[in-house]
Amino acid sequence: MKNLPTYEDFINESIFLNEIGEIRNPYKYEIVSDPSDSDSVYRFTNKNGIEYLISFARLDMTTVDVEFGIVDGRKINMKSVANVGDPLTIFSTVFDALVKYVKKNPEIEVISYSPVSNFQDDARREKIYMEYMKKNFDIKKTWKHGPVMVKIK
Repeated sequence: MKNLPTYEDFINESIFLNEIGEIRNPYKYEIVSDPSDSDSVYRFTNKNGIEYLISFARLDMTTVDVEFGIVDGRKINMKSVANVGDPLTIFSTVFDALVKYVKKNPEIEVISYSPVSNFQDDARREKIYMEYMKKNFDIKKTWKHGPVMVKIK
């Protein structure tokens, strides 16, 4: 039988989160390219030693596309899912970086993202993304145009 985590494990392992969407205990990340550049990249490593990249790519002056995934060589493998039990901490890290990026680039009005799914009609990650969007931005409108588009201004 597996050992059940103790209360201290929850606190120490940063998995004690109040609600999905709240940025709590993100992993430390480093900026690989300047957040004022049109394309910005951030890097972090999770508790299991898996390295991730977060990419913010400007589609135009007011729209940024967000991607994140496991490092595969020198690029992001968007289709790979680690399934190591810390998705909310990973999302907290991504959204911590995103909120700071948007503050540094106030002209951003729309955020675009394409959540990965494990099978057809799998909307779990899309729902997690949207909960983080709702908690961290004042959403004006959402629509799908291939990726999910979220108007924040």
